Amino acid sequence: MWHGPVRSLVGDKDKLASVASDKLVATARKLASDTGWMDGDSWQALCQGDPLRALQGIEEAAGDDRWLEWAWRPILWAAADKVSDRAALNRIAGILSMSYLGLLIGTFVLRGVRDWHTRRYRAIRITYPGDRIIAVPPGFSVLEASRWASSKSVFARLAASPEQRGKPVRAS
Repeated sequence: MWHGPVRSLVGDKDKLASVASDKLVATARKLASDTGWMDGDSWQALCQGDPLRALQGIEEAAGDDRWLEWAWRPILWAAADKVSDRAALNRIAGILSMSYLGLLIGTFVLRGVRDWHTRRYRAIRITYPGDRIIAVPPGFSVLEASRWASSKSVFARLAASPEQRGKPVRAS
């Protein structure tokens, strides 16, 4: 049984005090991997103590460091409680909205590329009774195409027409 006081493991934000804004996230990640778990989390301490500086560090971070989940979570928690600056809250909302919009646009672009690829390489479509359509690469015999479709291949579903994509491929 534990007999002692409870202490929080927030961390020491002073370890990140002299770090440039564009290096904050990378340095915090290195500190988290180098220190023991009883030393706390310096990034969380910075987010709780100075969330605007932590936000600036994420905005200026390079490459993938900008989208690390562990870096965003403490900022969002701190922003909910400690940030009263409306401009900073709007920046957070703008960053998150633009990332969502980028993913949404990327999804539609990739779907268009997939459809273009299917048309470009002229997959042969075979229609079966019951409006079941499969598409196979050129060179397949009808028997091979039927076997391929009956295996419920993911490729057969992806190469199907847009109207048939949502319907499962059924073997007859």
